[in-house]
Amino acid sequence: MLLTPRPTRGARSWSVSGQRAPLTVTLARPAGPGRARVRLRVARLGFVNKRGSLRLQQASVADERTLVIERGTRTVTLDAPRPPFRVTAEASPTFVPKLVVPGSRDDRELSVRINFGSR
Repeated sequence: MLLTPRPTRGARSWSVSGQRAPLTVTLARPAGPGRARVRLRVARLGFVNKRGSLRLQQASVADERTLVIERGTRTVTLDAPRPPFRVTAEASPTFVPKLVVPGSRDDRELSVRINFGSR
């Protein structure tokens, strides 16, 4: 299975090719205040004819989960359809380490670290 990153507005998504297999998602929040809410969505892709041009777009949602994570790690297994499909992850709220960690100079906007894999 190949996971290819594709940036999207307000989220991060991955397109997948290969054989059908459950998708394992590991969420980690090693730092930051409070909790983060994460929405994971697995969507089947299909071809849509737009003005005489075929485009690969979301056809249906196969699995969707909303999780809350505090500091630590959490793993969830999603049902994935037969390829092609796309996995989208949205996390909020975000935080800037230098605003919440004394002495930090890290001004990146962070939330949850997400790792994808298959069995």
